[in-house]
Parts: sequence; C-alpha cells; structure tokens
Amino acid sequence: MFEHAREHIDLYRALAGGRGGTIVLGSIREILCDLVRAELAANKDRKLPDVVPNELIVQFVVGAFLSVLIWWLDGGAKLPPQQVDQIFRRLATEGVPSA
Repeated sequence: MFEHAREHIDLYRALAGGRGGTIVLGSIREILCDLVRAELAANKDRKLPDVVPNELIVQFVVGAFLSVLIWWLDGGAKLPPQQVDQIFRRLATEGVPSA
C-alpha cells in the first residue's frame, strides 16, 4: 500500500486539499476495515489475553495506518515505503516502545 501511495503522490496531493479527499479517504478506510476484519476472521484461533472487541482492533489498526500514511505522504514520502511498512507493522504488533 505504501509503494502504491508513493507512486501516486501527485494524485494524493490533488485530493488531500479538497472535499474529494475526505470522500476518497472514507472509501479507503472502508476497504481497509474490511481487509482487517477478514484477517482477524482468518486468525480467530489466536486469542488476545484480554477480551478486546474485534471492531475496536479494526478501528485501531486502520486509524493508525491511515495516520501513518497521511503523515508520510504529507512529509513528501521521504522514507522508503518498505521501511515505513516495517515500522508500522512493528508498532502495530509490538506496541510503542517505552521511553
């Protein structure tokens, strides 16, 4: 996804400033939520230690992903897509490192 976004950064910039950006990001959010829900369903055997509603996990992952994607694109996508993906996956699976 990061590679695709970087390849189309000019389109992102054109959409981000207008009302169309909100519509596009809403559509992307819906698609990503569906993908995360499917992934959770495929891995339903792995239980979390605490009872965490699946929809909370979906919203957390998708919200964090979109925030990282927007931060990266707004900054000119200077880090390589693979590195941003690796960092996001580490944060999403291991959490934020303690200071």
